[in-house]
Amino acid sequence: MDDLRTRVIAVYDRYRDRLAALPAEIDKDLEPLREEAEEIESAVREKQRDFDPELPERAESDLADPDESGWLFDSRRSYAEQLTAYKNAGATAGEGAGQ
Repeated sequence: MDDLRTRVIAVYDRYRDRLAALPAEIDKDLEPLREEAEEIESAVREKQRDFDPELPERAESDLADPDESGWLFDSRRSYAEQLTAYKNAGATAGEGAGQ
């Protein structure tokens, strides 16, 4: 195992300097592309900021509002009120209020 490790380190050592220099070379090669990407991003953000389409009026329903008084869930209730409503509905259905 030690012999294998020694051979692996020897191979790595041959490339160490090239590997250390590689990030800087990649950054140098990518810089023009990074600048181009930033220009595109800036243009997109400008179009996004200026985007203000004229929308049609919101349609209204011809249907009457449904009678929600008998519904089990009511988002206007607090958690405790909603829990009580569930328990009461269970008791009304014959399940018992304590269950």
